[in-house]
Amino acid sequence: MAKGRRLQPGMFGFRKRQRNDTGGQSGQSQPRPLPAKLADSLQQIRQEFHDASDLVVKQFCIGGIAARKAAVLYLEGMADGKAVKEAVIEPLMLWARPQLGGGALRGNLPEQIRQRLSPAQNMINLHSMQEVAEQLLEGNSVLLVDGFSVALGTENRGFPKRAVEAPETEVVVRGPREGFTEVVRDSVALVRRRLKTPGLVVEQMRVGRRSVTDVRLLYLAGVARPELVREVRRRVQAIDVDMAPESGIIEQLISDYLLWLFPLIQSTERPDTVAASLAEGRVALLVDHSPFALIMPNTLFQFFSTAEDYYQQYLVSLMLRLIRLGAFAISTFITAIYIASSSFHQELIPLPLLLNIAASEAGVPFPLPITAVAIELLLEVLREAGIRLPRQVGQAVSIVGAIVLGQAAVQAGFASAGLVIVAALGTIASFAIPNFEAAVAVRLLRFPFILLASVLGFYGLFLGAVILLFYLSSLQCFGVPFLSSGRALMLSSYDPWTRSPVRPYAPRERIRQATPPRRRQGSDR
Repeated sequence: MAKGRRLQPGMFGFRKRQRNDTGGQSGQSQPRPLPAKLADSLQQIRQEFHDASDLVVKQFCIGGIAARKAAVLYLEGMADGKAVKEAVIEPLMLWARPQLGGGALRGNLPEQIRQRLSPAQNMINLHSMQEVAEQLLEGNSVLLVDGFSVALGTENRGFPKRAVEAPETEVVVRGPREGFTEVVRDSVALVRRRLKTPGLVVEQMRVGRRSVTDVRLLYLAGVARPELVREVRRRVQAIDVDMAPESGIIEQLISDYLLWLFPLIQSTERPDTVAASLAEGRVALLVDHSPFALIMPNTLFQFFSTAEDYYQQYLVSLMLRLIRLGAFAISTFITAIYIASSSFHQELIPLPLLLNIAASEAGVPFPLPITAVAIELLLEVLREAGIRLPRQVGQAVSIVGAIVLGQAAVQAGFASAGLVIVAALGTIASFAIPNFEAAVAVRLLRFPFILLASVLGFYGLFLGAVILLFYLSSLQCFGVPFLSSGRALMLSSYDPWTRSPVRPYAPRERIRQATPPRRRQGSDR
């Protein structure tokens, strides 16, 4: 990671990253203790929330005794009002009357409430205004008792959330239909269902001075390397921003580089993919408000494998993975190869095909490279329009628009039929890459290859391929080279290019490598 890098102020209020372990909440004032008087506590809480209209304050007397004043606070829409009534208010108003009348409750009344009166689960003591505000913003309720400088936080979240559904970005024919949701607690539960071992460690961190986003760090104790876990934890704790609303922001802030083409951290919506990655020694981050998990370290070969590869028969999975690898090469080079062979190396094209290409290009008023760039940009616009439009019309617009515009461009003489076919084939091949971000990177790579092919022919293509190979070789993700096969994490059978047959469990094959991967020279670890 570059030393002293600076994030420019923008939409999410990026600040200079602090190299310390105090987390995103550093620099804040010391927490204020709760007043013992109920009226003073309510006044300070109202001031803290600027008299927000959705702050619900219910004052009552415990057991109907005027000397036992109390109040329950929660944010409307964040907490379940019915659960607050049934688990907190009714027990204290009704059930406590016989015990208070008999004098059974004496001494520390909040502690007696938590142990004997309230059926609510996960009640915790709160001693400062900051802890009270955090509980309210988490969707919980807070109980204040007059005469005590301690409050009780009760877990009864009730904010709206999306049900567990099949992930839309990673569709499979065979495999689980469960995807992560925007609630990080539910996402953690989906992973625990697949890794039923006490060795699954879940660490909680907070990111963002104003958003206070809940981030969970997941890894398998004894499997993931301790230095990898420490480095991931350090980078997350060093984030100092105002807002961290999505895992994509976290990904950019903890990445090794400010600018990159291929995603260096894998994102996925599938719990089974996260569970399999944790078993391989990787580390995962789950971010509240985001259905995408971050898996690190990542390698190039992860872009061509899917969870479905291991649910199908070996030969079928092998064929599909080879098809994806071929689609990667076709999408990257096919338009550039067409331009280089048509403009510089006509001897490589069979004579009948060469005559047809020459005849179709004869009536085109623009040079072949300019026409190719225009066609590629048009296909990208149609793809983007199909994504942003409503689902009912998006697919129709992208498919029908491409057919109609392509046919019209050929008939009007703006482009040759061969070029339209080649560009469309490259776009379709990019859709075979399972990772969406990697597919976008491949589509962007076409334009520099088109430029090199239009100037130097196949020599330009070879030069561009060598530069791309050197660039990918220079990338690292948390100390693991981007082009590595994954053996820096484990010694088990790893299949970057082709899927290995499933074999019975062999303990010797599951021993992890003891030596850590090499680190980038000049790293500030």
